[in-house]
Amino acid sequence: MNNQIFFLQSEEEFKPHWEIVKPMLEKCVIHAVHGEYQVEDIYLMVKEQRAFVIYSLWNGEPSVALAVEWVIYPRMKAVNIMALGGKNLIPSANVFWARILNMLKSVGIEYVECSCSEAMARMLTSKLNFQRTYEFLRLKL
Repeated sequence: MNNQIFFLQSEEEFKPHWEIVKPMLEKCVIHAVHGEYQVEDIYLMVKEQRAFVIYSLWNGEPSVALAVEWVIYPRMKAVNIMALGGKNLIPSANVFWARILNMLKSVGIEYVECSCSEAMARMLTSKLNFQRTYEFLRLKL
């Protein structure tokens, strides 16, 4: 098996993978994001080092892309999953999730968080040990 993972933390690292990663992230952004950003904003956030992308190959083929932004609270360091897209999500998570978490811990991250649909919340809580913390509400003005 040719399974690989890439941590793309700068524009220099990210740019060569953008055309492959963009459609995976774009599908999520179109269907699950409610106006906060567009897929091109993820590229700009990586360029500004406000976010990074984790990208995997499964059997040598593009599989999963995960866009993550840094979140620094006064008493906690976290990352927020902005977008997650691709295929072979569960098999990829089984192979790569521990490595991703170890990388995040190595740079001082204490929590991974996300706002997501109910279906994604069920998957994340049942397969990846996420815990429900808040109900997210929004009032349009």
